[in-house]
Amino acid sequence: MAKKTSKKDIIQDLETMKAFETSACKLYTRIAESPDIQATHLKTAFGFLAADEQHHADLVDEIIGIVNDAL
Repeated sequence: MAKKTSKKDIIQDLETMKAFETSACKLYTRIAESPDIQATHLKTAFGFLAADEQHHADLVDEIIGIVNDAL
């Protein structure tokens, strides 16, 4: 039988997911803004990755709100 998952468990897992997304965003931003990296195409690529990760974190935050309201 499947283990029952509580609202608290779901929120905790989503918060963990959001933390990973936020951490990746910070890393990619740091790389994109690094003065040690001269290649414009790399800076641009990591800038896009950072924006994507921030978007993912924002989506997870919305999901957390939905779960809080629904459960």
